[in-house]
Amino acid sequence: MHILKYTLEDADCLEFNKFIGFGGMQSGYKNKAKQRPISPHKVIFFNLIHLIIVPNVAIIGYFTVPAERFPITLAVLFALWIALFFTWKTVYVATLKLGMKTAEKVGVPLCSKNIKLELGEDGLVESSELSETKVAYANIAKVLEDSNAIYILINTIQVFIVPHRAFENEQQKTDFLSFIREKVQNHN
Repeated sequence: MHILKYTLEDADCLEFNKFIGFGGMQSGYKNKAKQRPISPHKVIFFNLIHLIIVPNVAIIGYFTVPAERFPITLAVLFALWIALFFTWKTVYVATLKLGMKTAEKVGVPLCSKNIKLELGEDGLVESSELSETKVAYANIAKVLEDSNAIYILINTIQVFIVPHRAFENEQQKTDFLSFIREKVQNHN
């Protein structure tokens, strides 16, 4: 059995959201429902298409662009796509930070602070001042790691974040990862 007690900081939650937002989960990640996170480029593309189509449909009743306006429409779409392509990460992080500040102001923290994570033979239990969650190893979709933390993914919206500082040393972290990966693999 492994038991970890640690403090989860807002920076840990921000790093996780950057990890998933910047494609960290794209490599081979599928949850039980076979869903994949949506690429920001797809979101940008569809939003730009809606910027052109929706006003035309609302005004005229159907989508049409006169032949003389078509090259201009394409140029505007392309310019907007290029601008968003190069700035989406900055906008994404700023939006995350604003959301975290807003949640904190209204008294609804996005991250639990004091965490106790217990790994048993059949599953894990995560306890905090906000909740207690029990998860069987068969329900864990993936265990990922980056330079900041270990992420135990249940589905596309539920994750347990274990920052590297939660471990006393590298060997404890390696043992933890080996244990949970073996349990997840044996139960899936």
